[in-house]
Amino acid sequence: MIILDNIYKAFNGQRVLDGLSLRVNKGETLAIVGPSGTGKSVTLKHMLGLLVPDSGEVLVEGEKMICTTGGQCAHLRDKFGVLFQSGALINWLSVGDNISLPLIEKTKMKDDQIAARVSEVLSMVEMDGAEFKMPAEISGGMKKRAGLARAIVLEPSILLYDEPTSGLDPVLSRKIDRLIKNLSDTLGVTSVVVTHDLVSAFSIADRIVMLHGGKVIEEGTPEEFRQSKNPTVVEFIDAQFNYDK
Repeated sequence: MIILDNIYKAFNGQRVLDGLSLRVNKGETLAIVGPSGTGKSVTLKHMLGLLVPDSGEVLVEGEKMICTTGGQCAHLRDKFGVLFQSGALINWLSVGDNISLPLIEKTKMKDDQIAARVSEVLSMVEMDGAEFKMPAEISGGMKKRAGLARAIVLEPSILLYDEPTSGLDPVLSRKIDRLIKNLSDTLGVTSVVVTHDLVSAFSIADRIVMLHGGKVIEEGTPEEFRQSKNPTVVEFIDAQFNYDK
């Protein structure tokens, strides 16, 4: 579904991705974990074609993601829905208007059809009846759920999540985890989740990869990841779960 092959990327002489290679299989939920600054969000931006690798290539469903000219990769980007870390709602638009924007821009749906679709996706993220609320009137967790509703409104085949539980308390974090898992099961989408939260990664992912130094240093199922002997992985796990060490 998505292949990153030997990706190198540097900013101002500082190498962020250092020969990164990974594959996301169709229909799976892949969690990308690792310390801050190791290239997780940069990896997502390469998948979307928002960044061009210095070398290496990105393929989406067998097609190279090349976005050097206007509109060249728009048809590939249309396969993606993205939940940004903050939710990225437009503050002066209602929740319903935020969610309807992709439908207005990308489809020829009539107003009543748009309203019905907005209501449908709000129900899917457990925000029934929130169409007329403004972003300032809802909590951080609701903003993320509204952002998720907007991400799925066009029925993408791939969902990207950038730190979906960041800034949320444990109860809200687990609620977001359940939504991600339910949407993956219900919609059959391919999901890539960038997260620091190993509780989240272990509960939602089919497979986990850890980045360190701009490359993959471990990958496997959650259980395989837990059993890793790589010292960097062990330290990362212990830091979140074993407070007595």
